[in-house]
Amino acid sequence: MQGLQFLSSRVPHRFTSIYRPDKAPLRSAVLVGKVHDFDATAILEIQLSDSFCHFVMHEGSFIAMDTAHDDRLEGHAYKGMVNS
Repeated sequence: MQGLQFLSSRVPHRFTSIYRPDKAPLRSAVLVGKVHDFDATAILEIQLSDSFCHFVMHEGSFIAMDTAHDDRLEGHAYKGMVNS
């Protein structure tokens, strides 16, 4: 946990989560938030098809500076909610 907190402190995004892809739905094994009032309830458990993880699994990585304006996410459940 301390290692993830350290890594998270070095990047601009507001949270870091690690999911276990071996079970459905995906469940967050660790979540480190930078904002104390951050409500992570909606992302603690998520279907692979609704996650950004499926992009990583198929393409090797996923980077989106602004998911609200990313054409790859048309119709995606988390478009505009999460940047990665």
